[in-house]
Amino acid sequence: VATVNAYLAERDYEEVRPLLERLGLSIGLISDDAEPEEKRAAYACDVTYGTGYIFGFDYLRDQLTLRDRMTEKGRHRFRNVMRGESNAASTMQRGLAIAIVDEADSVLIDDAATPLILAGGGDQEAPDTAAHAAARSVALMMVRDEHFELDQLKNRIGITDEGHTLAHSGEHDVPQQLLIRPWIDYVETALRAEHLFRRDVHYVVKDDEVQLVDQTTGRIHSERQWNGGLHQAVQTLEGVPVKAESETIARITRQRFYQLYSGVCGMTGTAAGGERELSEMYGLRVVQIPTNKPSLRRIEPHLSFATAEAKWDAVADEVAAVIKTNRPVLVGTRTIEASELVAALLDRRGVTFRLLNGVQDCEEAEIIAAAGDCGVVTIATNMAGRGTDIRLTDAAREAGGLHVVATEHHDSTRIDRQLVGRAARQGDPGSAKFFAAADDHLIRQYDNDLAARMIRAADASGAIARDCSAEIDRLQQRVERYLFERRRDMYEQDRVQNEILRLGKQSL
Repeated sequence: VATVNAYLAERDYEEVRPLLERLGLSIGLISDDAEPEEKRAAYACDVTYGTGYIFGFDYLRDQLTLRDRMTEKGRHRFRNVMRGESNAASTMQRGLAIAIVDEADSVLIDDAATPLILAGGGDQEAPDTAAHAAARSVALMMVRDEHFELDQLKNRIGITDEGHTLAHSGEHDVPQQLLIRPWIDYVETALRAEHLFRRDVHYVVKDDEVQLVDQTTGRIHSERQWNGGLHQAVQTLEGVPVKAESETIARITRQRFYQLYSGVCGMTGTAAGGERELSEMYGLRVVQIPTNKPSLRRIEPHLSFATAEAKWDAVADEVAAVIKTNRPVLVGTRTIEASELVAALLDRRGVTFRLLNGVQDCEEAEIIAAAGDCGVVTIATNMAGRGTDIRLTDAAREAGGLHVVATEHHDSTRIDRQLVGRAARQGDPGSAKFFAAADDHLIRQYDNDLAARMIRAADASGAIARDCSAEIDRLQQRVERYLFERRRDMYEQDRVQNEILRLGKQSL
């Protein structure tokens, strides 16, 4: 049973274990920091719970083990037999039989944008630290549209002829032996770090290290790194120790990994909109199951603003007003940076809150357990979105249930619907309200014309009287199609490369 994060895997494992054990089945849990022997025992169970990415990484580790076993020299095998030692290094998994994927659209669609890459090394100081420092100096001298062109939609930087001239002016010469790639690549990567990646949005700095933030789940993954020197460029930008680049040992796309199972099925509350991809990539069809009880959720009128400043003030005012009715409130933010901004605004208004964004030290389960109490305000990134069950107290239910404040639209309508779905669960009352601004990430990156129309429609306070939700919904649908094409292209490239490797091995 694969799910989207470790919190949900452990929660569901603990809830289901008594039932499965009563039925005579064994059940195991794969935690992120488990040792190989612990994993081996968990995989040997009838049912194994864990995150989708852990199952994928363990598959890659097992493939490396099998490869090493096949390439072991005959004399070593003979020597081990004579010593009475086993030749076979044990794999952790016992084969890929049936995968039941919880939060299937997140695991099979959203996560599929990032391949599973097993890397090694990277603990030593980077040999090209001086090159990254020099490249940053050059990047800071460059002017947009003169020395480089920026394409935020495709996440690309292009250096102009004037930029090439500046980069090779000789003022920042680095000895050739210190370079592990062409010098202009260092400059381009430094520009990407400076202009395309933001602290507390794409990464955090913790314990003197750059740690990546998963853009879908809002969780921090300290073990992940950008490749191609980007991680080192960001380390240089942040002034932390620059570590050597990790070497890719093995990789596989999520699509190809789940195709290896004999059978795949899953469940999610937001499959609508992902039917085509689930069918094309995994051969899965979507069947809608009606809710157990009629939904009492109320979606309140959408509010739009010309500027982020006006939007954030309105969000804080909304929270302050709702808690006076004794209802619990969940404020959903797209980034860590935004969650801390809301926290500061509420603090100025004297509103008590709890913060869940992957940086704070409080326990996630503890915060979620209290989020359904009367008058409790929880500010969270997507950590409190998909799969999180906020259970109301009787008093909170009587007061009107959980109110969700969605502070920004995501690239996918499915992620927005997951956040809204925290309210009014299992027949409980609840409500949700969306807020948007012309300079939100979605609008700024994908539709400058919509941003301009929103700014023109605003009054002196920055508020927009007309409802912009239909336009934003159409934009999200266009973005979803664009992202689907990107994922399909990545999968096709991986499939072709894998076929070339297979044919090469056959010829040998």
